[in-house]
Amino acid sequence: MKRSKKVTGTTERLVTGLFQDILESLPTGCASLRIQPTKDPQIFSVSLVPSNERSAEFGTMVSEDGIYSVFFGKKPTFTDFECPWEIGLPRSAGLDRHFDIIRKMCLAVIAGRCEHHFERRSTRGLIHVSEKEVYRVADIGIMRLLWPRRKNLQVVK
Repeated sequence: MKRSKKVTGTTERLVTGLFQDILESLPTGCASLRIQPTKDPQIFSVSLVPSNERSAEFGTMVSEDGIYSVFFGKKPTFTDFECPWEIGLPRSAGLDRHFDIIRKMCLAVIAGRCEHHFERRSTRGLIHVSEKEVYRVADIGIMRLLWPRRKNLQVVK
């Protein structure tokens, strides 16, 4: 699959460089870097895949416009934080601000300060960067959309 020059240029180098820096700060052999294209040639993902299968993977999806989402989890459960709003940034935030938060989130996931809560109709993901900085998101499954809603109907006589 061919990616546009814009995606394969600066953005890919910067995102890959960020994940490479994080990988180099870890003990040798505890994780690997994976760069993977998607079905859409304008989007690709970069992630750190731990060698311990009980640990969570952390990565990001990158599009022509910049960072599309950040994700963590292990098969089959992954939680996506859409960027920039679900990581608490304004739309005008630059890549530097995204990278600061992504680095903090990634290090928290590596340290095991992340969790999934499985609820009746959704999966809630949390990343505890610090005591005061917690990122939360809920992925609502298709069943929530299809679940019948109560209707307050009045009988007219």
